[in-house]
Amino acid sequence: MQIPCPQYIVFYNGIREMPDVSTLRLSDAFAKEDTSGLFEWSAKVININHGKNKSLPKNCKALYDYISYTARVRNNIESGMKINDAITEAVDWAVDEDLLEGFFKEQKARVEAMSLTEFDEELFIKTMHQDGYEDGYADGREEGLEAGRAEGARDNALENARNFLKNGVSPEIVAKSIGMELEEVLKLQQ
Repeated sequence: MQIPCPQYIVFYNGIREMPDVSTLRLSDAFAKEDTSGLFEWSAKVININHGKNKSLPKNCKALYDYISYTARVRNNIESGMKINDAITEAVDWAVDEDLLEGFFKEQKARVEAMSLTEFDEELFIKTMHQDGYEDGYADGREEGLEAGRAEGARDNALENARNFLKNGVSPEIVAKSIGMELEEVLKLQQ
């Protein structure tokens, strides 16, 4: 029994300039050139960016709707919108236009989440790097302040425990009053 010859097709919608149709070879990713030919596999890459392969989206409404959506997101970003806002606006527009026969309406949250992680990887990485830095800085600052407060409270508790012990208060009462373990208070007494 023979099987039909498989075709591997990749739809490209990235930001690099690409021809309408190209070939992607597995061997292009090899660290060293392999001349044996034993590992070759290729994919037909079809550029589906707005204005490319014009007959393809005309013959496939779902593809046309997807291309329209991604073009809307890109235009929003190019006009200065933040990526989150650009995606939300484009999804709302797609819902209003009933793109993909209601899919955007039914799967709005999922489309937005997926678009954030997969839409424009290069721009997303740059944006996330900046947002991540800002969030990380704010989180780190807050964590540092919290750790500093906790350390200060701990130092204060230890100082109070030492003072109580110097004034003859029993270790049991000190531990109970300050909220420390008795063993820890007994160590301070030494």
